[in-house]
Amino acid sequence: MVIAFSGHGSESHELVTHDADLADLTGTAIPLDLLQDWFSRIPAKRLILFLDCCFSGGIGAKVLHVDTKARSIMSTDARLAQLAGAGRIIFTASAATEPAYEHRRFGHGFLTHFLLEALRGAEEVVGGGKISLYRMLEHVTNRVKAAASQVGKLQNPTMRGTIDGDIEWPVFVAGAKYQAAFPSRLPASVSSDLSSLAAAGFPSALIAAWGGAIPSLNAIQTTAINDFGVLDGENLVVSAPTSSGKTMVGELAALRSVLVASGPCSCYRSRLLSPTSVVISRTSMVPSVFGRWKPLVKPMTSRRCFGANTILAS
Repeated sequence: MVIAFSGHGSESHELVTHDADLADLTGTAIPLDLLQDWFSRIPAKRLILFLDCCFSGGIGAKVLHVDTKARSIMSTDARLAQLAGAGRIIFTASAATEPAYEHRRFGHGFLTHFLLEALRGAEEVVGGGKISLYRMLEHVTNRVKAAASQVGKLQNPTMRGTIDGDIEWPVFVAGAKYQAAFPSRLPASVSSDLSSLAAAGFPSALIAAWGGAIPSLNAIQTTAINDFGVLDGENLVVSAPTSSGKTMVGELAALRSVLVASGPCSCYRSRLLSPTSVVISRTSMVPSVFGRWKPLVKPMTSRRCFGANTILAS
């Protein structure tokens, strides 16, 4: 049996569900003590629990701070240790006293994002068409630690408990029910026809503007989208001859980030980085969409698309 929770924990050791009353966490959230009781009633010989939350931390952490909280003589680590044991694995997003973080671009906590990535068949965890549990946990741990480090945070996923032997799962494939429930989570897919960009969220006016400059998307651009996920937030380096369409790849990535992040709370920005000797073509949509721009001399730390002549960062 596999159980997963992604959300907030409280400083008083509860899992804060979506319908919890913040004024009455004791009566509406799920205390770890109660979770332990539920676990004791499950007859499964093997049980795995993923907890993408934390019970301590500051701003940005997946911990809910309330004005008052009950005193507890038992530490978070001790409570989680009681949940684990022979035949049971508890995999938490961070160490007991560490925050667990989430990223707006992922739409998930780091743990959930990289767990889903692994379950969909990340190359590092698949062998013989199957997903190895322990290899997957190692992969997720490394990816979470690296992602947290990139934003200047420390987060170390932790495993408690043991299961004899390895467990293998099939590669997970998004089916019709998943696609219907989470259409925005589906990877972007386009053809050479510019109108296919509408399915990736580009407005018709922008597509029409591109249509006045280029007849269609070329192989470099469609490959960047369909095979390398440039519209899904993946990093990509494009190396190709002059006038091969690589600047368009950067435009697509930058404008997609702006469109996805449009809203009153957006903290996303897209910037065009260019050597002073480079003149941006009038066919580019970047100047008209972003307005006036200045070449930047300092590289950005977020997603980038590199061309031989221009760099677009978002």
